[in-house]
Amino acid sequence: MKFRLRRTIATTLVLLLVLTQGFIFTPTSYAADTPNLALGKTITASSHTQVYYATNANDGNINTYWEGAPGSYPNYLTVDLGSVQNVYKVVLKLNPSWESRNQTLSVLGSTNGSNYTTLKSSQTYTFNNPSNTVTITFNETAVRYVRLSFTANTRATGGQAAEFEVYGTAQGGGGYPDLVVTDIQWTPSN
Repeated sequence: MKFRLRRTIATTLVLLLVLTQGFIFTPTSYAADTPNLALGKTITASSHTQVYYATNANDGNINTYWEGAPGSYPNYLTVDLGSVQNVYKVVLKLNPSWESRNQTLSVLGSTNGSNYTTLKSSQTYTFNNPSNTVTITFNETAVRYVRLSFTANTRATGGQAAEFEVYGTAQGGGGYPDLVVTDIQWTPSN
């Protein structure tokens, strides 16, 4: 009798240990990144030079780019995400064929387009050939507008961005429809 009781208790404890391992040591999972939230959205700049307009910076084409007017620092590049989104990462790209360069910039955010807070303080980032890509992460924040404030560039007299990408965590009701209805038909028709 004592043997069976010990065996039952031991078996129960082993089962509990095995079952709790899944809860105790399961790695934390995070929501998947959203697609690039800035792609094709309304984008504006404080200035531009020649034909290097703000809209070139979120058109999905690495061969087009925005460049701020010469000597007019700070240069601002601002994208309107269309609705408030939880964002935590900005990816800036220059054309991969360009020479390496350093750009000094900060990342700002706003819910109303008027009052901006700093998401990432000013730092100098190195764009190295051949990727010429910089990823800037910061604490996840709910914003509608994401602004880059450029204050220096070692290869040009204004800020430059071929692609300005914004990423966050996927969320319900964040501008992505759950259902898209393209056509409705029924019988009988009246």
